[in-house]
Amino acid sequence: MAAKLTLEVLEERIAALDRLVQTSLGSAQEAITKAESAQEKRFEGVNEFRQTLGDQQATFITKTEAETTREASVKDRAELRNLIGELRIAQRDLVPRAEHDAANDALVTQMNYLQGAVNRLLITLLTSLVIALITALLLAVFRT
Repeated sequence: MAAKLTLEVLEERIAALDRLVQTSLGSAQEAITKAESAQEKRFEGVNEFRQTLGDQQATFITKTEAETTREASVKDRAELRNLIGELRIAQRDLVPRAEHDAANDALVTQMNYLQGAVNRLLITLLTSLVIALITALLLAVFRT
């Protein structure tokens, strides 16, 4: 009878261990499902971020456009300087010195204003170019 009790006890322990293993397997499967779901959500966020970067990059000025605009600005600035020089020469011949000096000061003020505007434009263009380059690099990194 002692052998039968031992066998029954062993069978009960095996059944208890089986239930414990089944419970552990169920918990592990649930944990795996949750981890897979979290990973999927993270990848959705990464894909949304990539899409946002792509959309944003489409609104930036291209390097070619920035260079063309800068070259045109430099050319316009040179033309303005030439015109201002011609106006100074013509003005000296037509007006008294006091009026000439006042007009010259006004032209210098206008030229300084135009130079400031051109400088601000160049800064804006260069900033856009840098942002476009950074965005392109980030897209390249996230695509790999």
